[in-house]
Amino acid sequence: MKRLLALPLLLLGLSACVFEPQRPYYNVTDVQMFFPDSSERWLYFYGDSMLVVGEQRSLSLEPKPEGQNNVWEVKEALWVNKEPVLREVSPRSNRTVARTVSTIPSGNLVVQADQEIKSAWYYDGSRWYQLSASVGVNRQVVARPEARTPDLDGLTGAEEQVVLREVLARRGNRPVVLYEITPPLPRLRLEPGPFLYRQAGLVVQYGVPQEIVVNPEPARVEVLGQGSQSGYSDTSPLAYLATTPISYSRFRNLLPDAPNFAFNDASLAALFIGQKPTGGYSVRFVSARQQGSTWEITVSLTSPAPGSVVTQVITSPYLLLQIPGKPSKVVFRDTSGRVIAEGTALVQ
Repeated sequence: MKRLLALPLLLLGLSACVFEPQRPYYNVTDVQMFFPDSSERWLYFYGDSMLVVGEQRSLSLEPKPEGQNNVWEVKEALWVNKEPVLREVSPRSNRTVARTVSTIPSGNLVVQADQEIKSAWYYDGSRWYQLSASVGVNRQVVARPEARTPDLDGLTGAEEQVVLREVLARRGNRPVVLYEITPPLPRLRLEPGPFLYRQAGLVVQYGVPQEIVVNPEPARVEVLGQGSQSGYSDTSPLAYLATTPISYSRFRNLLPDAPNFAFNDASLAALFIGQKPTGGYSVRFVSARQQGSTWEITVSLTSPAPGSVVTQVITSPYLLLQIPGKPSKVVFRDTSGRVIAEGTALVQ
């Protein structure tokens, strides 16, 4: 009798289980590049072989065909309609983002930004240099070139190699300036939608003109560090100002890569925006101005868009700046002017 009762219960349990086919999985990297003579969009796909519909086009995603090679291919990326990348080319944009000039008579490189740029990079024919971290709207800074390979948001190392190789292939023995910007184009509409969609925006300048620049504005504030993994564990923003090694010790252990600093003719300012439950949050330097003994720092705060796919890991974004002189106070504001946090010098 117990066996007879068990059988209907088992059938009832099985009927409650609905087995659905697993949805295909894929990711997208959307690289938006603006050259002097064209605007180009390169999309790389990763994951399962499948058919995707994008902007009323059918996109067949398949592994790399055996025996085929292409300079635009990225290892592990799927081929799109038998091509290594979905490439869209349109006329060049008339909008000026930024320009870099070589000043006369000093020979300094000056970055002049018409809109906010995340970073500026320079290739002199033999190696890459970082000219500047973020530069605010209608600002110009005297570059202090630092030899290093570009580290571009939204791109993997393999994608960076392909993109930088293409940028250099078109230079014609001219120096190159590469500006990293917020991607201006919206995401490509795809059906079914991807699991992860990353974007990168780049503006390319070939050649560096010489200009007479009278007293160009110096790079008065420098970004020494920024990231998402500080040791600050509170959820509210907090700012620090250090003018001496003792005051630096108040927050040095919160920085993942705390630099050694002499405090000879400059100070340190740090902003911790608070612990966050996911990835997708960041803080970037935009601009700075001095008001007496106070420095007003404008920063850009980024948070994940509603519904976006983010890394499920606790983060704690931070920003570390070098500031000239020995100010008594630093005020961090967002781009709307709202005060985020303030820090004062430690009185000893």
